[in-house]
Amino acid sequence: MACLFGHKWNGCKCSKCGKTRDEQHDFDLCKGKCKRCGMTQAEQHDWNGCKCSRCSKTRDEQHNWNGCKCVICGKIDIDKITSQADIAEYVKNYRWEKSTSDMAKAMINKITDQTLLADIVANRIDNSFKQEIVERMTDHTLLANLAKTCREDVVRYAAVRQIKDPEVLSDVIKNVSSEFRQYAIDKLNELNPGPKAEINKQMTTAAFNGNSNDVIKYLNQGADVNAVGEASTTALGWACYNGALEAAEALIKKGADVNKANRDGETPLMSAAKNGHTSAVELLIKNGAIINATDNLGSSAVRYAQRKGRVDMVQLLQSHGGKFLGA
Repeated sequence: MACLFGHKWNGCKCSKCGKTRDEQHDFDLCKGKCKRCGMTQAEQHDWNGCKCSRCSKTRDEQHNWNGCKCVICGKIDIDKITSQADIAEYVKNYRWEKSTSDMAKAMINKITDQTLLADIVANRIDNSFKQEIVERMTDHTLLANLAKTCREDVVRYAAVRQIKDPEVLSDVIKNVSSEFRQYAIDKLNELNPGPKAEINKQMTTAAFNGNSNDVIKYLNQGADVNAVGEASTTALGWACYNGALEAAEALIKKGADVNKANRDGETPLMSAAKNGHTSAVELLIKNGAIINATDNLGSSAVRYAQRKGRVDMVQLLQSHGGKFLGA
């Protein structure tokens, strides 16, 4: 309603009726917007080189470089770092976040010195970066040391995958825990395939394709019940992933390890849960699947199901004691 007896102006806006006028604005200069009426104008920052002294907004110009780092805004220019050792120090000491992950990867890609790469892995940086670093390493001695001494599963498994020397891998097998040893043995068998290599491959491929009849056929012909195929996943893992229940039942009956994880730590239960295969999940639980086993990143089967929005599966797993573990 219009003001009958005159407006009561508070700068550019009437406090009684809300009418505005184009004068006496109260602009937030950095945002370019009037705090009272919302009118906009061009932003007017108070630049101190690359950073506004009022709102702290930054721009990619007029930096004050101290080596590779701007002392005003903190930006790092990796092209200004020439020493691999200096790059390694930045990677180890910088507080990496998702927003800076591309920079971290670019810095890592500049390092070819294997010892420096191993040293970075030994420090407290994000596990996803550690895995990428290990996958760039080729020095078997350093990789073996990581496999034997590192506490993070994601690093140990990645290190074993990178080792191509059977002798080195055999030494790793002698010096790791039983839980991790079987994975290393599987990788060694891939390097030194035995007489069943071809039939094992045919069985795991059939499981990968969800073909129960062929899985059972090759199993009856003598294929190794715990043979691993694509992504270091067992035939049982692929059967559960695809919901090939007859194959899963046959494999378990022959003694398949229901808890044997693939290279990412994903168990058959996790594979079945995330794809909503209720019968496979119930079969695995009945035969001793560990409900709250976690993958290399700490996630449980319940978390796998929850990520896919499978409410009924979450409830089924919780009814057996399943917990939300991992992110």
